[in-house]
Amino acid sequence: MATKQLIFGSVSIGSIFTNTIGANQFIRLNGNTTNSSNSITNVADNGVNYFGVSELRVGMELIAAGAFPTKVTITNISGTSPNATITVDSNAQSSNSGLLLRVDPGPGQIFIESGSMTFPANSTDLDASKVTGSEDAQYQAGDLLWGIAIPIASASAASSQRGGQFAQFELLNVQSRPAGVDGGEVNMYLSSSGGDMNGLPGDSVYYSATSQCILYQIGSANKVGPTFLGQDAGINNSFGFAPGQIMAANVMDALTSGSAGSGFPYTGSAGISGSLDMTGSAKILLNSNEDFLIANAQATSQSLFEINEEGVATFRAREGADGVPSAIVGGLYFTTSSAYIGID
Repeated sequence: MATKQLIFGSVSIGSIFTNTIGANQFIRLNGNTTNSSNSITNVADNGVNYFGVSELRVGMELIAAGAFPTKVTITNISGTSPNATITVDSNAQSSNSGLLLRVDPGPGQIFIESGSMTFPANSTDLDASKVTGSEDAQYQAGDLLWGIAIPIASASAASSQRGGQFAQFELLNVQSRPAGVDGGEVNMYLSSSGGDMNGLPGDSVYYSATSQCILYQIGSANKVGPTFLGQDAGINNSFGFAPGQIMAANVMDALTSGSAGSGFPYTGSAGISGSLDMTGSAKILLNSNEDFLIANAQATSQSLFEINEEGVATFRAREGADGVPSAIVGGLYFTTSSAYIGID
């Protein structure tokens, strides 16, 4: 049966906002604060040059002179401009009316404004309508998700892109399609939450001059996308290998450490701790100088039962210090001088 291949493309970024890029330039609002309260009321959009209440997300960070002199995290949003209410994780240090509120994405959050998409040649059926976030109304359960890979930089040199290394995020919401559903432009909200999207590696930061990224469909179970020639989507080839680079960190270890369902078929040496349930036939194939061995877990060098490559089965011969085991119908055990079989 034919499988469905994953779609990919590139994005030329008009503006990108993170907790370090475009600081204080993303969302600006006005609202009323009350001293010792974590609720901001009568929140209204500040103006057309900035995004507003509709772009707010839980987890974003807010700062406001006097009331919130250091960044606080948004924990709840209700209502719409000009009467929205925002709850944050700290209390205001002053009471204000119409206070300017500046909001940036929080850790693991990205907003891309005016992202112009390019798909491979002769993909005329692909446009903004095909790109949908998992939180969009158009998204249906079971639809493929979209991953976004962006370049990264070392924490000590944010202006220098690290070659061949990328961070992966999930497309959660297409905020708008400025050129219409048939166009190639999107404003989109990304997140690395959930624990399996990688996000930024611990020793890296956002590349401060980020202007391009790739987007691609990903599987829902392992969040792995396709590798491709970047030039097919009008971008540097190194971007096309980003899904593979991310997969190596995300998936390869699981192939040897997962349960039977996700770790097999498998070739090589493996240690399995815990129970192993099998249904169906099982074969143990022994080559020369190999054996099938059951050992004592408390003394792994002590063989309890062994079959060698010649088919000879050997039970451990119990010694006097071992005592006498409980009698079991059908049981069989040996000592150094006798054999015992349990029968009715």
